[in-house]
Amino acid sequence: MWCCRPSCYVAYGPESSATAAYALPSKLSGILNVSAEDKTTGQKNKITISNDNRRLSKGDIKKMFQEAEQYKAEDEEHKKKVESKNTLENNVYNMRNTIKDDNMASKLGAESKKKIEDAVDQVIQWLIVISWRRLMSLMIK
Repeated sequence: MWCCRPSCYVAYGPESSATAAYALPSKLSGILNVSAEDKTTGQKNKITISNDNRRLSKGDIKKMFQEAEQYKAEDEEHKKKVESKNTLENNVYNMRNTIKDDNMASKLGAESKKKIEDAVDQVIQWLIVISWRRLMSLMIK
């Protein structure tokens, strides 16, 4: 998968079997190092992209670095939100499975079990609505 943001992380396939990482140059030299590794096979590739013909001015490169830093912060914020949503989702489904377990169900009263089931269902419905809204907003853009 191709991503135009400098701070992107590429993952695809079952259980995110492939990843790509790169390093920004420490100076405005116009060099970009990109490496990729397939976790399942262990195959690695690396490429260096340079500005040999000086097609980009130092000002253009500096602007790209500033944009990269801006996108990096946005990407980190988005990553935190996704991780939080995934944690909530995992906890809710674990709770749902726990209360359906016969050993645990026998320890809960009917009223308590019903309250927990209702709360779990509400959170699951909320997660579905949030995912649907996100999908629709992406389709509109």
